[in-house]
Amino acid sequence: MHSSLSPVTSAHLRLNRAVGRLCSSPIVSATQSTRSGRLRLSVAGRLLGVLLPLLSRHPRARGRAGGRVRRVPCAVVTGAFALTLSVAASGCTTPTVPQTTTGPLAVRIAAGLSLPDGVAERFEQQTGMSLSVDDSHSAGDLAAHLHDADADLVLGVSAANSSGIDGDAGLVSYVSPRAGDGAADFALDRSDRLTAVSYDLVCALVDGSAAAAGGRPSPTSLHDVVAQADRLVMPDPATDSSGLVALAAVDRQSSGTDQLTDSLRQLGQAQIEPTETQALQASSMGGGDRPVVFASAMRAVDIFPQGNIDAVTSTCTPRVRYAAIVAGSAHVNESRKLVDLLLDDGVQSDIARSWSALPVQRNASVPQQYQRFVDGYAATASGTDLAVLQQQLPALLDAWQQQAPAVRPR
Repeated sequence: MHSSLSPVTSAHLRLNRAVGRLCSSPIVSATQSTRSGRLRLSVAGRLLGVLLPLLSRHPRARGRAGGRVRRVPCAVVTGAFALTLSVAASGCTTPTVPQTTTGPLAVRIAAGLSLPDGVAERFEQQTGMSLSVDDSHSAGDLAAHLHDADADLVLGVSAANSSGIDGDAGLVSYVSPRAGDGAADFALDRSDRLTAVSYDLVCALVDGSAAAAGGRPSPTSLHDVVAQADRLVMPDPATDSSGLVALAAVDRQSSGTDQLTDSLRQLGQAQIEPTETQALQASSMGGGDRPVVFASAMRAVDIFPQGNIDAVTSTCTPRVRYAAIVAGSAHVNESRKLVDLLLDDGVQSDIARSWSALPVQRNASVPQQYQRFVDGYAATASGTDLAVLQQQLPALLDAWQQQAPAVRPR
């Protein structure tokens, strides 16, 4: 049985659903207003009715349901208030091109990911439209061009890929009717234009066998990981989101600028690899000589299913992947139906298996090999919130490059 949601979480979901009803009606033309200004003000008034009782309550909350980690936006009151004013003032983002029912629907998905088997067929059965899938762009490239992508729907970007993926311009408002079953827990604050579809846990991972053989104690905290950076492999923060997540974890656990600067300098002793997969392969799990690596726990156990892999749970950070409908899409109605399909419990379970990820929907199954990491993280619930740090990530990357200018992928 799932635990009940906190009042703040419940209000956030009610806000999302109200905005979703306002912003999700079928599109007839590019110039059609989603609702009249009077209706927008009416809905905004109802949203404020939800908000006002919360203004005296603490704005931070974190919920867990059935042993699953549920991220609750930390600035929900402030963010929801801004969302309310945005709805009242400007309404919802609408398409910028004429709509058509002639396909195909163009999907850009981050390189390394793919649509689960059967999704294209189910979508075509539901809509009569085929899918065209382009997986030639990295998640970082997709995020950089998210708002002007030459596609109908973009899939697989995360808050770690860009500091501006939740911007209003260039994306169509949509809150799926299925989002309340889990995906809404991962919504970026002040945004109804991105739908969470999966997440994983990026952690400092320890090869228990190699660490014990080295004669030095295994790290049990982020402080230990940084202090033993000569045993660490990490992806390049400039080219891989896992590396940037590692910097975010260091930033969160630093007490001030001086400690952050010192920690980043120590990380200069780490072995830097261009990608997460290369970092895993370069660690002792893949035959290297360093027993600690910053990477997705889910991907690590999939690549090394027989490995003795432990996570330093206090370093774990959820990395959420989102879907977004581009305002330049000529198939907005169909794109919304694809988002709904991606939140189907069965499809969510397939995404978890094929993406080395965790489902965002509560009733979807979690692959058994991932469960111990989920349980360990839920017991600490102390990870970095990338949505909160999103705007700080570029400055953090600059600080890293200044403190470790000689560090380059090997």
